[in-house]
Parts: sequence; C-alpha cells; structure tokens
Amino acid sequence: MSLLSRASLLLLSLLLTFTTAQSSNNASAVFVYNGSDNTEFIFALNADKSTGDLYFHLSSPAGNAWVGVGIGDQMKDALMFIAYPAGNDKDVTISPRIGSGHTEPEYQSDLKLDLQSGKGLTGANTVSGNSRETKNIIADGVCRGCAKWDRGSIDLTNKKQPFILAVGPVFPAIASNSQSAGLTRHMFYGHFTMDMTAATSNSGGAVPLGPYKTKSASNTATSTKMDNDPAPRIHGAVMSVVFVIAFPLGTLMLRVWHKVKGHIAVQVVGLVLFCMAFAGGSVVSTQYNRSKHFNSAHQVIGILLLIALFAQLGLGAYHHKVYMKTQQKTIFGKIHTYLGPAIMLIGILNGFLGFRLAGAYFLAIPYSIILIVFAGIYLCIRGYSHIRRRRNASKNAPEGYQYPHFGAPPPQYGPPFGAPPPYAQPDVPLQRFESSQSVPRADSPAVQPRTMV
Repeated sequence: MSLLSRASLLLLSLLLTFTTAQSSNNASAVFVYNGSDNTEFIFALNADKSTGDLYFHLSSPAGNAWVGVGIGDQMKDALMFIAYPAGNDKDVTISPRIGSGHTEPEYQSDLKLDLQSGKGLTGANTVSGNSRETKNIIADGVCRGCAKWDRGSIDLTNKKQPFILAVGPVFPAIASNSQSAGLTRHMFYGHFTMDMTAATSNSGGAVPLGPYKTKSASNTATSTKMDNDPAPRIHGAVMSVVFVIAFPLGTLMLRVWHKVKGHIAVQVVGLVLFCMAFAGGSVVSTQYNRSKHFNSAHQVIGILLLIALFAQLGLGAYHHKVYMKTQQKTIFGKIHTYLGPAIMLIGILNGFLGFRLAGAYFLAIPYSIILIVFAGIYLCIRGYSHIRRRRNASKNAPEGYQYPHFGAPPPQYGPPFGAPPPYAQPDVPLQRFESSQSVPRADSPAVQPRTMV
C-alpha cells in the first residue's frame, strides 16, 4: 500500500470518528412548551447508553418558585429533576427526587447529580434576566447512571417515552442551597412525550446545546392543568377567625354583656370551626415532607390546643351545672377562667409558627396588622365596660348618713295631701311648782350689784 493510500485511509478514519462523535454529541430530544403569556418551558435530554447517564437542559421563567420534569406518566415512582434558585438568588440548585404519589417528592441522596457548564452552555445554572418578567431559571446537569433507579427506568428505545412537567406557585418563593428544600404544591402541571431513539448516544454524552427552537422539538403537552390548592389558605384563615375573633367575642359576651347563653354559643361555634380547620390542616400535612410526621412545633402545639379546648368545654359545663344548683363558685370555674385566655394567646402565637412551617413568612405582616386592630377593639370594649361599671357603682353608693332636716323637703299638708295626723296623747295641764331652794321671790328686794373698787 502506497504512502498516499495510507494517508487517505487515516484521514477517512479521523473524519469518520469526528462525524460519529459529533453525531453522538448532537443526539438529543427537545420539548418546548409556550405559555399563554409568551413564556417558554424547555427541556432537552441526551442519554448515554453505555453509562446510563442522563444529560439535560431545563429552563423556565423564574417567576415561579420551582420548575421540574419527571420521567414517567405519573408522580408515583417517577424520577424528577427539580430546579429552584440557590440561596443567593443568582445560582441554581438542582434536586434529584422520586415521587411517592400526589405528595411532595423526596430527595434521593444516593442519586449523583452534577452541574454542568462550559462552552455553548450560556447562563448555565443561573437565574438570568434583569426583571421579574424577563428572568429565567436555567439548569444544566447530568444524573449519573440514572437511566435506571430503584423504582423504575427509562426506555431508551421508546419513541414516545412519557414525561411529566410542573412549575411551582409564585408565592412563597424558594431560595436555598439545600437539595432537600421544602417545596410547595405545583400551580401548573402536564404530560408530554419524547423520542428517546433520537436522544440516545451509544457512547459519550453531553448537555444538549441550543438554540432549541431550531431543533426538531416536540411542543405538544397533554393533560395540562392549572392547579390551585386552597386548603392551606382555608386552614390559616379559619384558625385566625377562631382565635382572633370568635374566642375573644365569646369572652366579651360573658364579661361585658353578661350573656351566659351567648358565651356558650359563640365558644361552641369557635370549637367546631377549630376542629374543621384542624382536620383540614392534618390532611394538608400529609402532602409535605416537612409536616407528614406531625412533629413540628406548630403541629404539636395544635394537638395540645385541641385537647385543651375540649378540657375547657368540660370544665365550663361542669362549673355551670354546679353553680346553678349551689350558687357557689368552684375550682373548676377558676381553672376555666384562666385557661381560656391562655388558650387564646397560645393559639394566636401558633399562627406565626404556621407561616414558618408553610414557608409563607410574608403572611406574618398582614396577620400582625389584623391582630393589632382586633386587639385594640377588644381592649377598648373591655376598658369602656370597666369605666362604665365604676361610674354606675359610684352613683349608687350612699354619701354618708343624711339627717331629716338636711336637704329633705318640708312635709306637705292640706289638699291634696290631707290633714296632719292627730296627736296620739291628750294635753298635760300646767301645774305650779314650788322649789325648796333659795330662789329669789318676786316680793324680795332686788339684789344690788356690787361696786367695783
């Protein structure tokens, strides 16, 4: 073989190798979803058949708390890649998680996920943009050996491999470096498929490069739905009504307006509302990793409040029963008197712990304003009642003994008052009285005054 032939074969071999490598690196499947407000959700995937590594690019508007993609047609047992802003609100945290149903997916520490950056990956793993409307969260990473996981796998030969997508709500926002950070329930979700034969490389892999619109992309999402879970907000609102309005109103019914039946009715209604909100909060707690074990301070205090409220009801009912029979106060009544305000105060403070558990710290401000307003109204009513009671007491109190001739009107006789009453005893006749003492008589000489010397 001539030298020229050998050179030609070497050149052909290098060209074939480069072409194969380029084809391998360009292997990808892309999904682009255009939102109603001109926003784009992009997910691009490349799978390395030899290692089972999954390289992906994920981008979405940063106005939502988080964005995620899952492999499978449902949340249960699906492998998910969840991205959200890091603690500095500039970088991105990517969390590999596995779903267990319609609940918050759990972070899997045994899955190794590496962030990717380099040439062609513009803005990799950053929150880009200058304003909230133009910001995008961009996540580029590789999940090592994730073509198979404990509860499932991805079919690299499936031309319609199912995936799920979801984005979190606008509030509360997440900014955390932890891969196990708590998530809030999604506000939008849907399904889509990808051609894994186009996304699979025989050996070697890389994060798919843009521009993604120019590639053969799937843009059909099915079963999309806006999701709005009102249960947490209802729980918080009802509990606020119970402890800020209902229970204080029941106190005013008894202490200010002296309405025993009104006091009982309002407090029973408050207890019923508390039980309803407690049940709703318990259901919500099972959906999140941070609350499903019922061991947070907010939940423990809530359980203790439930027990205390039923004890308070029993103490009040028993005291009322005894008092109606004996008209005497009981030790149960004293406990009832002091336990009630303690329950109200603890319940109000527990609201702040609830905001912390939900990650909705911003709600503490309007909650505090509502507290100040209703506390002011409550104190004004109690204060006015106290002042009025003291005034009435001072008016009705006697100002000392009053003699009949001081300030009393003279008796009235004659028409229409009638004649004065007759004397009960007859007149006593006058008699002459002779004294045995030396009293000057009328016929005795007058006593002359003594001259002064």
